[in-house]
Amino acid sequence: TRTQPNRGPTLTPRPYIPPENLPPVHLVPIEQLERDLQEARRQQYNARNRYESTLRKPWLAHWVDTRRFEMRGYNNALVTAHGRLDERLEHDAQMEAERAGVDLRAVRQREQARVRARLVEEGREREPQVEAQRAEHPVREREQAELEAQRGEAERPAREREQARAQAQWEERQEHNAQMEAQRYEDRRAREQEEAWARAEFEAMFFQPVAQPQRQPYAHNHRWIQRLLGDRNMAKALSFVFHLVLGVGLGVLLRMLLPAPLGSGSLQRYILRVLR
Repeated sequence: TRTQPNRGPTLTPRPYIPPENLPPVHLVPIEQLERDLQEARRQQYNARNRYESTLRKPWLAHWVDTRRFEMRGYNNALVTAHGRLDERLEHDAQMEAERAGVDLRAVRQREQARVRARLVEEGREREPQVEAQRAEHPVREREQAELEAQRGEAERPAREREQARAQAQWEERQEHNAQMEAQRYEDRRAREQEEAWARAEFEAMFFQPVAQPQRQPYAHNHRWIQRLLGDRNMAKALSFVFHLVLGVGLGVLLRMLLPAPLGSGSLQRYILRVLR
């Protein structure tokens, strides 16, 4: 397989640093604004992917907040880029209108006034019919109102009784619902507990436990070692040197061990001299 290029330390946080002063929109070419929007989209996509992949890896749990914070920053940047492009388009439209001698604001106000007038017209057309109907039936309306009042007076105690009964029923039903809800909650808790136990037993039978993220108490010392070993080429060079030293040492040891035709039997001679 081809060796993958070193993408650098992927875990370094990449916060969104907002630029301190953006130039006003009408001074920036519109292509630049579109490129900025594309870039903001890309960055937001990357930040969201980073956040989601961190969520998927339990051993990076302590990175999740950082990633979420980053993602929020890039979301805001994307919103800003959209806003700037819209502002620029608005500004261009205004300039165009001014060049053509049209007052955009007046046009918009005229449109709004036309809509409002249409609504008022429709309202006015509906109004006279209602007036005519009202003039036709004032007497009947009055009689009807009196009848309604009498019937209401007669029905009031029954209605109050009905309301009290409905209220009692409603309270009873609420209480029953609360009890059932509590019962369901208890059942669900018990079931989830059982499932968790079963899953834990199953995993204990088959799987190794997932490695929890470990604190490295001395990680802030020897930063230079981390930096050295974090660089891939340097790590390769160091491992090559280590292998070289190991190989030379083993070669010398083997040469001292082996007897005369293959090596110098110096180790044997030394041992014999000591024993003699």
